[in-house]
Amino acid sequence: MTSSTLPRRFAALCLTALVATPAVAAAQEPAPAKAGIDFLVLRENATGSASAAQGYIDDLVAAIARTVGWDSASGKYVTRRSTAEKYVAEHKPDFGIISLSAYLALKGKYDLSVLGKADIQSGGGHQFFVVSKNQISLAGCKTKSLGTNHSDKTFIDKVVSGDDFDLSDFEVEDTRRPVKTLKAVIGGDVECALIDDAQLMELQHLDGGLEIHPVWSSAALPPMVVVAFPGADAKARKGLTTALGSVCEGEGKAACDATSIKLVTAGEADLAEYEKAYGS
Repeated sequence: MTSSTLPRRFAALCLTALVATPAVAAAQEPAPAKAGIDFLVLRENATGSASAAQGYIDDLVAAIARTVGWDSASGKYVTRRSTAEKYVAEHKPDFGIISLSAYLALKGKYDLSVLGKADIQSGGGHQFFVVSKNQISLAGCKTKSLGTNHSDKTFIDKVVSGDDFDLSDFEVEDTRRPVKTLKAVIGGDVECALIDDAQLMELQHLDGGLEIHPVWSSAALPPMVVVAFPGADAKARKGLTTALGSVCEGEGKAACDATSIKLVTAGEADLAEYEKAYGS
């Protein structure tokens, strides 16, 4: 190597370092912090318009933020578990208000912590019913067609039905949507249907709905669970836990009334019997 070659090679190395260093530094920069607290609201198999419900959820989450003292918070309302899981993967929410069935199924997968319960005053998970137009008993429905949009077999068999039935006792037809289930049993497409209390209330608004009657009912269940995801900031988690019981009594009363939700503090022990039954 000649002496004239050394300066040129040294200059090339320096240039390479200057070009490479910013890229390395950029790669090491931390991801930007989230703008505010993020809620996921999953009300499985809910009736009504999701877009209309979103506006009420926005008001409720804003009321929660004011009560706790957060600068900002946002919430996403969904009615399908698959949509909720996609949202979790993409947005990493801090907290959730989710149906009992989804909580039991997803607790282990996402390491969810119980902070409270969301009591839905207008129904939607408190209780389940087997209904029919022609049959007068649960026994009469067994071995016959049973329409339902409640697709978590483990939840139905182990939590909802107790020892009264298993879904395998029927010819189950997945009717996918809440109102479609009701129309199927009204129209005679299925002999019986497994529905929740919100759907039972909806029957009175459908043509032929008054001809449908319950032949079986479940025990009352807690409809929705307030949870923290593992990524929730410790300070935010403590703030929500402390303020949860007062949200619907003060700052958020109007929002709670509009959504028919009452938030109350609860812990793991309050759901232990359901977790044991489900096998969580």
